[in-house]
Amino acid sequence: MKKKRNKNPQPEFISARQELRENKRITAKELLGGGVFSREAVLKQIPYVLFLFALILFYIANQYRGDKVMKQVVSLEDRVKELRTESVSVAFELMEKSKQTQVIKLIKKQGLTLEEAKTPPYKIILKD
Repeated sequence: MKKKRNKNPQPEFISARQELRENKRITAKELLGGGVFSREAVLKQIPYVLFLFALILFYIANQYRGDKVMKQVVSLEDRVKELRTESVSVAFELMEKSKQTQVIKLIKKQGLTLEEAKTPPYKIILKD
């Protein structure tokens, strides 16, 4: 007896690509009804899509945080410039007020009975 060969044998296993080729047509009813998302090929991609979604959310959050940090850096740099200017100004005023002639003027202005030393300072050395 001769075996009859089937010209179009049905394989037991259908690859994902072959399944996609067979189910290529998407109708408007499937698209609006959500039937497209219940296909096996789409269901297999859900973990990958969720991973991409999480990466996108992380990227957006990171971008906002980066912008916030940059704004803080710019504001702090401006504050440092202001404080540096104020520091130079205060140091100049202190230097002016600590001059000997300015100290004498302030003493006379406040009416204190202090006098300028006539003899230079000297060291006291203790002998053991």
